[in-house]
Amino acid sequence: SCGEDSKIILYDISQETPVHILKRSCPINSIDFNIINENIFISGNDDHNIDLFDLRKFEFSLYSFKNHSDKIIGVKWNKRIPNLFASFSTDSHIDIWDVSKIGQKRLENSEGPNELIFRHGGHTSDVNDLDWNPYEDLLMASVCDDNSLHS
Repeated sequence: SCGEDSKIILYDISQETPVHILKRSCPINSIDFNIINENIFISGNDDHNIDLFDLRKFEFSLYSFKNHSDKIIGVKWNKRIPNLFASFSTDSHIDIWDVSKIGQKRLENSEGPNELIFRHGGHTSDVNDLDWNPYEDLLMASVCDDNSLHS
């Protein structure tokens, strides 16, 4: 779980108390576990960043993705391409990230962080949710406060 109390709490349903509690510096609005690697998850935070975690080194994030200008509402891994995830924010943008590009040299003439592969800027207000299509690799749908749906 995650929340306004700035904590990520991991539970094992066979135990009465949490397995791990990690206190962060700001509220955490969303977490999502990678469908292929059960140890990897991401969190979307009020500080405009997305953090990448490994359960085997839970005390700190492995990497931070930075491009949004306002709080992250949610993060979702692509269910068909396990190195891709999307983040959506109150800045009205959706960013598509590729974790396999971490540490690679940035391309000349590229805008934004090296791991950012696409930015959707068509929404006019806060993006509330999105989901990847389970049958098409790069197709998703998103909704925002102005009641619009984009796909």
